[in-house]
Amino acid sequence: MKKKLISSAAVAALACSIGAGVQAAEADKVEVKLTIGKAEAVVGGQSLPVKPPVIVNNSTLVPLRVISAAFASDPQWLPDTQGIVLTYGGKTIELTIDSVVSTVNGEKRNVPSAPKLIDGTTMVPVRFISETFGAEVSFQDEGGVQSIMISGSLAEGATPSEGAPVIDGDEGKTKIGDSHWGWTMNYPSGLVQDFQALNGEWIYFSDANGEYGIDIEVDTTQPKMKASGLLSALTESVYDGTILDKQLVQSGPVPYAKVVSRSSAGSYLENRLYLKDGVLYWYGFEAYDEANYKNQAKMRVYQDLIDSFEVTFDASDDETKDVSSVKDGYIQHTDNVYGISMELPASWTATSDTTGLNFYAAEGDLSLYFTMNSLEKGDTLEAWAQRHEKRFAQELLPAYREIGKLPDTKVDGARALVRLWSERADESPDWTDTYDVYVIKGGYKYNFSFFYGKDNRDENRPTIERIIESIRIDESVAEDNFGYLDDAYGIDMDETMEIVNEAYGYSLVVPAFWTEGYYNSDESYTYEYRGGSLTIEADDATTFKDAVVSEEDYLEFGMEFDSTMKIVENVETTFKGVPAKKIVVRSGGGAEGSLVSTTYVLEKNKVVYTIRAEEFQSSRTPENIKRMKDAIDSLTFE
Repeated sequence: MKKKLISSAAVAALACSIGAGVQAAEADKVEVKLTIGKAEAVVGGQSLPVKPPVIVNNSTLVPLRVISAAFASDPQWLPDTQGIVLTYGGKTIELTIDSVVSTVNGEKRNVPSAPKLIDGTTMVPVRFISETFGAEVSFQDEGGVQSIMISGSLAEGATPSEGAPVIDGDEGKTKIGDSHWGWTMNYPSGLVQDFQALNGEWIYFSDANGEYGIDIEVDTTQPKMKASGLLSALTESVYDGTILDKQLVQSGPVPYAKVVSRSSAGSYLENRLYLKDGVLYWYGFEAYDEANYKNQAKMRVYQDLIDSFEVTFDASDDETKDVSSVKDGYIQHTDNVYGISMELPASWTATSDTTGLNFYAAEGDLSLYFTMNSLEKGDTLEAWAQRHEKRFAQELLPAYREIGKLPDTKVDGARALVRLWSERADESPDWTDTYDVYVIKGGYKYNFSFFYGKDNRDENRPTIERIIESIRIDESVAEDNFGYLDDAYGIDMDETMEIVNEAYGYSLVVPAFWTEGYYNSDESYTYEYRGGSLTIEADDATTFKDAVVSEEDYLEFGMEFDSTMKIVENVETTFKGVPAKKIVVRSGGGAEGSLVSTTYVLEKNKVVYTIRAEEFQSSRTPENIKRMKDAIDSLTFE
């Protein structure tokens, strides 16, 4: 049976009833009452059937048709983006299903909870819309019954319209599936999509009544899997409870394994693993309440839903809802922390770190890194890019770098600079491009960096340009979520900082842009920069002689495995007036080697110090050489 919604006539009746109620009370008043969990709206004292309001993330969602009818606002449905447009009293609100980003008269705002499609009904945040339209929203709790009152004045000239359109995109849909990954299943009443991965390879549904959940995952990483291996792979994935039934089914068009189990928490699970054209489809159904899955009638409903899953998609079937996030080979990615959205190739994966977002594909060399920093007073796009260029020039010798400027572009309507940095490693003939896009919006600087092999520059350019054109930035999100974010490239490269090791009695001064190593301790401290590092080790349990022998033995061992490693200097010297051993090693290809390591070993105040400077040839610019020398010369002992 097709999913049935309130018809256009019913919506019209609701609109007219609201209008009648308004006229009966006060011609310019709007009054609507709804109750959480109750399938009715009371308008002007008249009860009308509606989808019950629900609470999501501490925000109340109500049927959109109630809001649109109450405010005499005919909603516009944008099927390509699942967008909703409401206009009333000089205010236009644009919302998107499953997105917290909205606009009011073109100004971006965050809503407390994203609109959702629940059983074919569009549910929207009641307070946000009503208060934006100038109405008041109050909540009452009487004996545990929570109700919502919407009250306000109709805008001048506004009258409830008859025949307000039904905009729910799920009307008449009996199946749900993904056209990109190629699967379909029945679409029962009350099925809610809770989560979908960036490219749709993982999706999770739940029942609005909390009876069950459905997990679907697509795996393209095991193309050599055979049907005979399905059952063992699926059985190994069951890590809890008791297996009640397991079998390999090969009678249908697509082979699959089935494992039925009961979890230690008492829920019923049926997991299936399908194999089609080298792609694995993991389907998992979980019924939470024992009373439900032991009810024969309910179990038949559950089993019909489970059995309806199939690894095929019929694009010509108008009764199938397509949840695919892939359009024309691209996906729409929205990050609600940074407030950015963009189209990305469907094969890409998104990850994050402490300072930004990473996007990349398992195959191909194109990737994207995004970061954001605070805009300092007086800073400009040009000054920002010039700082990057200055640092890049000081990090690599001319033979290992190229700097290019490309025409300005636009990012979400704002002017953006484009810079092209090319570089190669010491022993490699291959060059890598960094295609940097700089844009300023609000109080923040947004940097989009694309990385790829220089040989693939022409091949990757159309993808890069499409992504840039699709970028949208809601600067208000950044302002809500972030405080001050410093710019690592904003640090003066001549600025220094003093490092004091009280445990082993030494101090030194290093450039402020150098960073600490991951495994630092009092006994061993490393300071790193691009292409080099300085390490100071302190040991009060050895002697100078033993430390020298240990260092030389370590190098001899290394040379057994690396034929390019050569000791070019091994002499006795002094360091800060203290007898010391100096050892210089070169390794890697070329006459000069790609890596130069200079080590000093000395003893001071019964502590043996090993000072090791490592520098890649490509990074031995005059500036870096001077900074390393100054840092070593600054070392003092108590």
